[in-house]
Amino acid sequence: YLSLYHLKFLEQSEANAIFAHEMAHFSGGDTYFSQKTSPLLHKVEMLLETLYSNAITRPIFYFMNLYVHLFQLSMSDLKRQREFRADKIASQVTSPNDMAKSLIKVIGFSDFRSQFERKLFGAKEEITHDKLFDSLRKSFAENISAETGKDIFNHSVTHPFDSHPSFVDRMKALNIQITVDEIPDILKSNVLANWYDEIANAESIESKLMEEYERRFKADHEINLAYTYLPANDHEKLIVERYFPELIFAGSGSHRLKINYEFIHYNGWKEPVLLSNIQAISHSDQWFMDKLFLEQFDSIPKKQRVQAIKINKFSKQKAEIISKISLYHQRCYYAKSIQTPVAPKE
Repeated sequence: YLSLYHLKFLEQSEANAIFAHEMAHFSGGDTYFSQKTSPLLHKVEMLLETLYSNAITRPIFYFMNLYVHLFQLSMSDLKRQREFRADKIASQVTSPNDMAKSLIKVIGFSDFRSQFERKLFGAKEEITHDKLFDSLRKSFAENISAETGKDIFNHSVTHPFDSHPSFVDRMKALNIQITVDEIPDILKSNVLANWYDEIANAESIESKLMEEYERRFKADHEINLAYTYLPANDHEKLIVERYFPELIFAGSGSHRLKINYEFIHYNGWKEPVLLSNIQAISHSDQWFMDKLFLEQFDSIPKKQRVQAIKINKFSKQKAEIISKISLYHQRCYYAKSIQTPVAPKE
């Protein structure tokens, strides 16, 4: 896609090349082709899952899976040819040089943005500062180097089913010769005339879009923290409890169940069961025995035991309880795997 911000650092002719490239996909029927094939491929994936789930049909799955992979490889090759066609048409509408420079600028910024976001998303503390996108733009301008040129020059398909040709192949198809050393200069070049300045209220529109982007990014990052924290202080506890609050379920008679990010407590037990000690969860509703079993391992003393919840006593809430216990346990298990350092191999 071409964002409003992209229009800032693209010359009008370079932006036109990208517009023409995308329009070429429409004229070539590429968009229609994708609309028709994508739902079919989704149905095939569902069929493969069904075939694999049954021991009798699993041999058919392996044959069909091979066929689907061969079909996807063939279709990806066709899509790459369509990308070359779109590049060619765009270069005819503008020029091969404009098409090449637009690719360099979009690939360069997009790759840097992905790296920037991954690094920021991986931060172990809550993001409190504003103007994330301003920081991104400033960092990109400051970090353009010879390495940036190498990264763009070596930009290639990420996997066999990627429909985009490598950067080098696209340059060859355009009959453009660009060296690695030229790329940083292209990225740093001053823009003489862009479409951004021609859009009324562009700055206001961009500001609103960036505020929404930052709000969603921070929210997603906070959810990620809630999944990774084993709370060491009140602030971390607050974040976890915001998404995994304490839940209390009232069943028939005196049956009560409490679930929080640390433990599960059933009033039929002497003490709570720590989520971190649970190794397996199973549900049995056979022979008039509707119970949820929590298999756990206590490190002190070292022993394995099973605690049961009479889930039939919570008939109307049974599905929700099973779902929540599974969710809270998965969060705890994931947080432990993130926070526990892997011992080095001897």
